Amino acid sequence: MKRTGIWLLGIVLWGMALRAQAQTGERVPDFTLHDVITDQAFTLSQLKNHRLITVVFVSNACPFVKLYDERLLHLQADFASQGVAFVYVNPMTGHGDDEESLQKMTRRAQECSFLRPYLADPTQKVAQSMKVTRVPEAVVLEPTNGTFVVRYRGAIDDNPQGVNPSRQKYLRDALTALLRKSSPVLPTRKATGCLIRTQ
Repeated sequence: MKRTGIWLLGIVLWGMALRAQAQTGERVPDFTLHDVITDQAFTLSQLKNHRLITVVFVSNACPFVKLYDERLLHLQADFASQGVAFVYVNPMTGHGDDEESLQKMTRRAQECSFLRPYLADPTQKVAQSMKVTRVPEAVVLEPTNGTFVVRYRGAIDDNPQGVNPSRQKYLRDALTALLRKSSPVLPTRKATGCLIRTQ
């Protein structure tokens, strides 16, 4: 009886965790954040004419994020010509140590040419609206009738440590399927990385 109770509790907690995520098909609001590259405001709706928008949540200090630099560079290069825009959001801006300052964000973007745009989210309003809890984590949006619909959310692939080649390329597979007007086989996948520090 005790085992049954524990099992049921686990099912309930799992269900609550799923509901806390931005589910596929959910609509997320437009947002405006500061782009450290241009030193100007950037609004998501600027990309409304793209087929898909991939919002990647990153940070300067998280070691998991840095291990994805090359993979993100290749992803962006492979899909840019197919109407897929990439946006990078730092929800750690101003939280924790100096590594997450605007100055350090600018320096990192200058070192990593693919970080365009690189947006500061100091109030974490965008991360919260998409219910993102870790970095790196990706959310694929489809612009639809003036809104943005979540089509994929979660891990970039199955190899967060980057030691061996990844076997499951979740984000790449999701983008490929969506461009073919199909639903991703795995529309959500739990991300592994650094927890986002909350205010």
